[in-house]
Amino acid sequence: METNKGYNSKDTDTQSHLDRVSKLAISLGKKLNRTENEIEALRYGGALHDIGKLAVPEDVLNKSGPFNDDELAIMKAHPEIGFKICIPLKQNLGKALEIVRHHHEKLDGSGYPDGLKGPAVSMVSRIIAVADIYDALISDRPYRKAMSKEKALKILRKESREGKLDKDVVNCLTILVQK
Repeated sequence: METNKGYNSKDTDTQSHLDRVSKLAISLGKKLNRTENEIEALRYGGALHDIGKLAVPEDVLNKSGPFNDDELAIMKAHPEIGFKICIPLKQNLGKALEIVRHHHEKLDGSGYPDGLKGPAVSMVSRIIAVADIYDALISDRPYRKAMSKEKALKILRKESREGKLDKDVVNCLTILVQK
């Protein structure tokens, strides 16, 4: 009997990743005293943030080596595709829709798809970004083994010092996962 792998059965860990990111983001949001509306956005945004990967071919999703330029462009399109998939639910999703589109944005403008900077990146998107990166780093991927949480936190702290990730969110995550 085949198990449910989430909405994207083309890759091996999507549902687990979505669940972990959503739960971690909710914990971060609560610890950062976010509003109930923001907590709900983190719940749904965490569950939906990678829905655009439905459009990514299986051979790209599960590639065991580095992406070439074309494959990278395909992967980088998933936030915008996910946004388009979810736009009919705009009324119900609220800020979660923003998370789907902006979960790869960086505070210094180096993220995608819109190259947002500083305050243009909402707090809920900042929280999901940190939770998403952390979970990706500590999980096995087709192209590498999972890192230790200490190494993952070191990478996140470096990105926060460089102005890419929100320092308060990274500090909160550090406290949360070291308990």
